[in-house]
Amino acid sequence: PNDPFVSEYYEVIPGSSIVTGDTLRVFDGHTETTVQLCGIDAPELGQSPGREARQSLREMVSQGDGRIVLLPVTTENNGLLVAEAIIPLIDSEEELHLNSQLVSNGLVHVAKTVESCPNANAILRAEEIAKAQALGLWAQPVSQNK
Repeated sequence: PNDPFVSEYYEVIPGSSIVTGDTLRVFDGHTETTVQLCGIDAPELGQSPGREARQSLREMVSQGDGRIVLLPVTTENNGLLVAEAIIPLIDSEEELHLNSQLVSNGLVHVAKTVESCPNANAILRAEEIAKAQALGLWAQPVSQNK
């Protein structure tokens, strides 16, 4: 896209759309595209809470009607689209910003590339909230008795 912050509508691919906690597949009516959510980095599926992040992303996407709004940032050499993603909620005027919601739930880290995202401030604020509430990745480790 020429203007990286123009939103584009896509469809979520039923049953196979969620790859990891920060990657999903979408369809524009002609082509399937793999999307890396901008500014976040989910743990691998074998690490905690990698599976939880993927399941949370799946649940958030299912709150919509199958449509997803992307704010494309860049396309990497391998064809991976880096974007922010928004789910218009069913029977509501509200929308769910997937990138910041995953961060505020404590399920993903903020990536060093966050500043390239259109809503970088929201993503960074979500991290502050998750840390302050000790959620997910920011939960305090159980102290060991010595």
